[in-house]
Amino acid sequence: MTDCLQEEEEEEGKGNETPEAGALSGSLDQEISALLNRIRFLDLTWMPRFSDQDAIPKEELPKSSEEDPRASVAEMDPTKDLERGLLLQGELVRQQVQELQLELLKESQAAKQQQQQQRSLQEKLAQEKARVAEAGRTIAELQQTLREKQQQLEGDVKEAQEKQTKAHRQLLEEQQKRKILDQQAEDLQQQLRLAREKEAQLARTCTEGQLQAQQLQAQLRVLEEEQRTLSNEHLHCQKYSQRLTEQLLATQQEKEATNEELERILEQVDLAVRKNNERKLRHKAKLRRAKETFISEMKQRDLRIRHLENELKLAQSQREENQALIRRMATENEGLLQKKTKLSQRLLDLEEADRSHQQVFSAMQSRLHLFNEENKRLQGRILQLTHQVGALERTLRNIHSHNVEELKSIGFSECQLQTQMRPLPGLSLSVRELPDSHALLKSVKDGQAQEPAEKPLLSPSSFPSPEFSYLNVASPGEPGDLHQEKPAQPFCCDQAQRTGEDL
Repeated sequence: MTDCLQEEEEEEGKGNETPEAGALSGSLDQEISALLNRIRFLDLTWMPRFSDQDAIPKEELPKSSEEDPRASVAEMDPTKDLERGLLLQGELVRQQVQELQLELLKESQAAKQQQQQQRSLQEKLAQEKARVAEAGRTIAELQQTLREKQQQLEGDVKEAQEKQTKAHRQLLEEQQKRKILDQQAEDLQQQLRLAREKEAQLARTCTEGQLQAQQLQAQLRVLEEEQRTLSNEHLHCQKYSQRLTEQLLATQQEKEATNEELERILEQVDLAVRKNNERKLRHKAKLRRAKETFISEMKQRDLRIRHLENELKLAQSQREENQALIRRMATENEGLLQKKTKLSQRLLDLEEADRSHQQVFSAMQSRLHLFNEENKRLQGRILQLTHQVGALERTLRNIHSHNVEELKSIGFSECQLQTQMRPLPGLSLSVRELPDSHALLKSVKDGQAQEPAEKPLLSPSSFPSPEFSYLNVASPGEPGDLHQEKPAQPFCCDQAQRTGEDL
């Protein structure tokens, strides 16, 4: 930006110098016109004198003829020839002077035209400089906008990265929660609610990121259109500058031609002045001084023209630098487009990650639904088993009381019954003795069958020992008869169930 500002200041300084050069050229033209007026005045003052001096012999001839009538005709002839030659020379000199005056007028008109052309060119150059300055300002504004947008994009990228890290952290937390979910099913529901809320937040952030990306794409399109318009204007300025350079070359060629013509004219004037008489020495000296001044002024003009040409070269170099800046802008725009593509790819990756998260969450929800259904089914089965165990306990107690009554009716005393009969072990089957629901969940996850877990509910370990299967009952009076009449038979659970059904 500082380089552009310095270049604009240099161009403004040069634009201020070009009007000064025009003013100097105008002053030179005024001095040339003053010199031409002086030459005309000298011609008007000196030529009548020459004509008077040439006319003196004509007036003196009659006087001499009157005074000296005896002079010979042979002496008059050479004087007449001299007079005629002098008159012819004077007329030739007058014609040459008139031609020189006409040529000087033409040169002055040509110089005025050149001044007008230079002024028009200077105005055009000033307009071009103003356009270049406006283009530089627009480029600076575009650079500022691009930097701001780059900063915005960097901030969006940072936010996206932070969101990614948050998502990764959330995934890790969810994995840990899955491990914990295998142990605690109730906590899973709360964590699922939190995960759903986080999913909603992620979906909102994704939609916001997509909207921001669309806005950035629209802004980049607008910037590309502005850059195209600026490049078109720059090409138009280049074409216009080429036309101006061609016009300047044509004017320089015309100036060189006029300089050559002026040198030729000056040589002719020198020859004509050398052919004049000694009486015109002063006039020759004045003309030589005028020539020297004119030549010095022409040299100064040439130097100024060269200076202007150097300034034009500097302006062209500055234009080339502007072109280089525009190329840099193009490269920066290409870099921005590449960054935009990278950001779009990152957004696509984020969307794919969000889709994968949603799939994982849907799978988790389905598995949790299955777990809940299995828990409900197991709870129903446990309730059925508890009811069955309670019914079995009741039937066993009824059978025990019935056997005791029968033994009492046979004749056994209560003491003998208490000594010989053992108490029934507790057949209460609580829910705590059942396998753990978490272990069942693990077995379901591992793919194990649930039927082996149900079989221990009815295993012999939960029932009384085999000692309760039969009673060695014998009366005190006739132990052998009783033993013979009623042999010992095992009392199984099937018999207990049958007796319960009979009762």
